[in-house]
Amino acid sequence: GPDPNIVSSATTVCVGQTISFDGSTSTGYTSLNWTFNNTGSPVSITGAGPHVITFNTPGSFQAILQASVSGCSTIESKNISVSPNPTVSVSSNTTI
Repeated sequence: GPDPNIVSSATTVCVGQTISFDGSTSTGYTSLNWTFNNTGSPVSITGAGPHVITFNTPGSFQAILQASVSGCSTIESKNISVSPNPTVSVSSNTTI
């Protein structure tokens, strides 16, 4: 049956950063469908890739790759952690 395999450039990023996802080492499929359960862009895409996804919201998300052939499908998922960007505040009496 189909054997999806996700290769990613990272699993932890900050808001606004990108991760490249590649499914080209998947085997036994006729179609590959990606779903990214985040508010990034894009949310879904087809094909082996590599695909570059931008993560715009902090939180824990999954990259899901579904490999299908002849009505059978198998999924693989990879957990992604998106950290908020740090904020810096300087008061008027601070010397830098």
